[in-house]
Amino acid sequence: MLKYLKKYWLFAILAPLFMVGEVLADLVQPRLMSTIVDEGVLGLSNNGVGNLNLVLTEGLKMIIFVILGGLSGILCGVCANIASQNFGNDLRKDIELIVTEKETESETETETETETETETESESHSVKNPETTAKETESETQTKTETESETTPSVSQSESESESES
Repeated sequence: MLKYLKKYWLFAILAPLFMVGEVLADLVQPRLMSTIVDEGVLGLSNNGVGNLNLVLTEGLKMIIFVILGGLSGILCGVCANIASQNFGNDLRKDIELIVTEKETESETETETETETETETESESHSVKNPETTAKETESETQTKTETESETTPSVSQSESESESES
């Protein structure tokens, strides 16, 4: 299975890394929110005086982390999709080749068996009854004799006609 995944190793590694990035972005959000509330609004470390500048900077950090987390989640899905789809496609192609080769082999074996059976059947049909063979030979001989006798008189007639003219 690793031979199919080797081509897409980068995507297979990036997908979980982007997932980790998404999770880390989600885990940072509560800490940023607590800093905004404790220091920016309540001013616990500044004798009860809030800090609007801190609220704005921490709020901007939260927005950036939300964007990065969302982007990491999207890229995780994209990388996982590319790796898994191509892995599955390559695997299906190889399985199809294997099945096609086996079908071709079985068809070849079937054709060979059929040819062997046909040859055996034709050999068994080609063995003839000796009486039938003798009759066929007699009829062939008779046909040749008749053909020769028909051509012979015509030749002799032409010779006799040539002699009578002279």
